Amino acid sequence: MEYENKDEGTLIGNGLIPYPCKSAFECLGKPDWKVRFTMKVETKDEKFRLTFSNIGLVWPAAVHNGVVSRANDGSPLNSQKDREKISAALVAFGPQIQATLGKAKADDNW
Repeated sequence: MEYENKDEGTLIGNGLIPYPCKSAFECLGKPDWKVRFTMKVETKDEKFRLTFSNIGLVWPAAVHNGVVSRANDGSPLNSQKDREKISAALVAFGPQIQATLGKAKADDNW
C-alpha cells in the first residue's frame, strides 16, 4: 500500500499478478512471467474508479537450449497482444472491488 486516505476515499497500491496467458502453449513459453502495476482506487457517492499505471512485465533470467535470456524487472508493454491480455486481467479487479465495497460497513477501517 503506497497511500490511503479514508476521507478522500483513495487507495493506491502496487501489485504483481501472474501473466494472463490464454493457452497451455503460451503458458509454457512464459511460465514465470509476472505483471507489475500500480492501482489507484477512488470512491465517491457509492461509485468507484480504477486507474492503473506503471504497468510492466517481469521475468527471471533463464537458459533455454543453451541460450541465456536476461531477467527483466518491468519492461513496458510493447506488444498489443500483451496489452490486451493484461488490460482484461486488470479490469477484472473491478467486480471484485465492487463486491467488497458493497459488503463493507460504514465503520470498517480500510
